[in-house]
Amino acid sequence: NGGRIEGGLGRFGGLLSGRLLHGAANALLADGPQPYGYHDALARGEVSLGSGTLSVTGFRNEESVNLDPLLGLETQGLAFVDTPGARSAATTDAAWSNSVVSTRFHTPVGAWRLGATAALSDYDARLPVGDTTLTIIGGSSAKAHFALNADRPTRWGNASLGLSYDDVRVKERTDQIVGTALGTSSRSVRGRTAGGYVEASRNFEGLTVRGGLRADAFEGHGRLELSPRASLLVPLSETALFRIAAGRFTQLTRRSDPAVESELGIRVPGLGDEPLLAVATATHLVVSLDQRLTSSVTVGLEGFVKSFNGLPDAGGDRVNASGMDIRVARN
Repeated sequence: NGGRIEGGLGRFGGLLSGRLLHGAANALLADGPQPYGYHDALARGEVSLGSGTLSVTGFRNEESVNLDPLLGLETQGLAFVDTPGARSAATTDAAWSNSVVSTRFHTPVGAWRLGATAALSDYDARLPVGDTTLTIIGGSSAKAHFALNADRPTRWGNASLGLSYDDVRVKERTDQIVGTALGTSSRSVRGRTAGGYVEASRNFEGLTVRGGLRADAFEGHGRLELSPRASLLVPLSETALFRIAAGRFTQLTRRSDPAVESELGIRVPGLGDEPLLAVATATHLVVSLDQRLTSSVTVGLEGFVKSFNGLPDAGGDRVNASGMDIRVARN
């Protein structure tokens, strides 16, 4: 079931919505409880302040899958285990959840358009594995993001610049129950990043050239990371557009959650010495061609070559990827 309320009054506007998956139909049509759980809620408010606009958005969702419908593991008395994951789910459910709260303010100042953003987000998940011995693998990450941006038109095109600050906290935890004994291992890490960028674009008789440079400083990294990027858009006709883009991106990357390496028996690795967070870079070259077939249908063909360095799961080795995508979009 779901519902939505939206409206406005003068300078104010707002929206409320929510969805819930219940087990009423499952109780009538199936034998047993609903194995899948889901609910979410979204709230948004906006107000005009002089020539500017302030908006606040909040979102929360929780999902779960019952991996033990016969409750065979619940008899181990594990309801007291407090692991990361949606707290409303049962102990033997695989569960994950997201929470986001963001505030944005935009206003013109002279020829510039200024924007400010503050956002908090949280993600957590847990996965129970095992048959006679239950292990619950949990992980969570929380992020605070703050940004200031400005852009303006110029005689030759458009210019933009900005500053940002991010604070990321990551935690892993493993609870293993053997009989009535509970063994727990956990670790956490924090990473902070400050950065800024400049970007400009110009139109040359239909051709659009865009270029920019971003600089990021990562806590404990020891050097400033520079990430240049550029793109060229060439209209081949009134209905066809060619694009080529290249660039480098650098960001904090979280390693994958520990894998469960078995098909029938369960073997859960411990929390190794690999870093939870690492500074990773991606270099890419993308070439695409889009063709508008009708007023509402567009077909696109895109080829890419990418190279990744510093990924925690790659052990410091370079990882390469290439491929081609075909897109069909209808307006």
